[in-house]
Amino acid sequence: MSYSGNPKSKILVIGAYGFLGKHITNYFFKKGHKLFLVVKSTSYIPVEISNLNLPVFYSDRPDLLDQIDNLKFDVVLNASVDYGKNNNKKEVWECNVNLPLRILKKVGNEKLLFVHFDTFFRKFSEFKYLPLYTSSKREFSQKLKLFSNCKTVGLQLEHLYGENDSPTKFISTIIDSLKSNKDKIQLTSGEQKRDFIYVGDLLVLMDKLVLVRENLALKNYLFEIGTGESISIKNFVVEIKHQLKSTSRLAFGALPMRENEIMESKADLKKLNNILSWRPKVNFKQGISRLI
Repeated sequence: MSYSGNPKSKILVIGAYGFLGKHITNYFFKKGHKLFLVVKSTSYIPVEISNLNLPVFYSDRPDLLDQIDNLKFDVVLNASVDYGKNNNKKEVWECNVNLPLRILKKVGNEKLLFVHFDTFFRKFSEFKYLPLYTSSKREFSQKLKLFSNCKTVGLQLEHLYGENDSPTKFISTIIDSLKSNKDKIQLTSGEQKRDFIYVGDLLVLMDKLVLVRENLALKNYLFEIGTGESISIKNFVVEIKHQLKSTSRLAFGALPMRENEIMESKADLKKLNNILSWRPKVNFKQGISRLI
């Protein structure tokens, strides 16, 4: 599909201060789009986007919907996420389900493109890790079907990674431990295979979606997003150690796997490529080099 339409858009980014949100904000700002951000009032602005001076609306303020009502957005990108690690269902549902639906109900129209992000966990019903997060994503997808007045696209992400992720994430903790040459790093066997997708490649896909939105006739489409190839977690971690020249000892097998662990997951890109030409360009070795 060729690009068409106005190359510059008015974009609302929900969850703009999170890992993915700040990458989205930085990327589309540099592309010259007009951005508006929705975040929690208690959130700290990331250093990476602190100098952009963009309009910010607070999701926990009662006048949020009134403030955005007449702004006539072209695109809404929903990167708001709560993984449910505090086991607070009310907070998870507010962030992952209720907030984006309220916003969509207020600003949705037949020309609007609404993009949201899903998880590959949902492909594996027996996997019970982060159950509130997974079930909230499932409910959001179901409720989204009620919105027939706009274009909605879900991107079901495989293992997303990139610069400036949370220090508590798996890859971040591994890098920190290897950089400090921690004597022994305990891991599972690492036989699990994942499809590691670099955030920069995802942003290129989103850019294409925004540019061709006027030609899209999509209602509640869900696309699997990754490289289409899987590698073992062990190989990924070993490559990080190699590039860092770390002296740490990787103790594979020292930790048990999670119950009903997903042993392999990778994206099937056929459905997406039937509509849009896109392939990731950054392989895992190149991605790792950008992180460290």
